[in-house]
Amino acid sequence: MDRDALDFHRSAAHSNAAVDQMPISDHRPPQRRLELRPREVAARAVQTVALNSILKGAREAIIDFDGAAYRLRITRNHRLILTK
Repeated sequence: MDRDALDFHRSAAHSNAAVDQMPISDHRPPQRRLELRPREVAARAVQTVALNSILKGAREAIIDFDGAAYRLRITRNHRLILTK
């Protein structure tokens, strides 16, 4: 065993002994307090669009978003998949 590994094992054994002597309450990590913020109100209402108006009878459509093409398709199990 090289010197670094031996030092690591010694320090690990020493730190485990110190942990075993600590009271159980000291083993717990400190609790963080969560800050609750009020929800931001959207400036515009969410628009609902019927899928038939997008696909127009087809099983898939290509959607252009910021110059990238996304494929929206209906699977055999009647689920929607959006892929890039």
